[in-house]
Amino acid sequence: GSRIDVAGLVASTLNVADTDWQAGNNRLSNSLACCNQAAVVNEGDLRTPLGGRIALVGGSGGVFNRGSIDAPGGQVLLAAGNSVDLIDTGAPNITLRVPAPVGTVENSGSVVASSGRIDAQAAIVNQQGYMSADALGTGNGGEIVLRASQRVLLGANSVTTAEAYRDGDGGSSSGNGGRVIVHGDASAVVRGYLYARGGELGGNGGS
Repeated sequence: GSRIDVAGLVASTLNVADTDWQAGNNRLSNSLACCNQAAVVNEGDLRTPLGGRIALVGGSGGVFNRGSIDAPGGQVLLAAGNSVDLIDTGAPNITLRVPAPVGTVENSGSVVASSGRIDAQAAIVNQQGYMSADALGTGNGGEIVLRASQRVLLGANSVTTAEAYRDGDGGSSSGNGGRVIVHGDASAVVRGYLYARGGELGGNGGS
């Protein structure tokens, strides 16, 4: 499949209004009726260097990751809404705000942001694949936030992790586990494997 190496990427079926562009607002909105049902689909490999950001943003057609996304020490944002704000506060991570979630965000592939953050927001969030914000080398785990205005589903074979670094050789690492947040306004069905463990030699478990 195809591969894209980039410092940062925003791919969207939504639009930026002239007034928002001129004001420097990173607001994506669904202002064209032609694009209501268009989906954002990744079936390739998207990669950034350390600290990069990748955002896939759609409308009611949703966002579907069937390939791989890797942003070490950075951030991956998957969102579907009638409007989506990507707010850069100067902090390491962009704040994702979806005031009117629609459609589905689905991951059946791999999303990795080692020591970083993964955000997924839509009306329905369906995690069937692999998501990891495990620590990059020694240190603490990152954060994964799955939030839906209707339903969040973690499939039986899904893996969702935000662990401290663990070398797997019997214990030579330390650090705190990260956080995995799963919230559905109507329901949240959690199956599969969730880990936010601390290091093998020391460190608190995450949440």
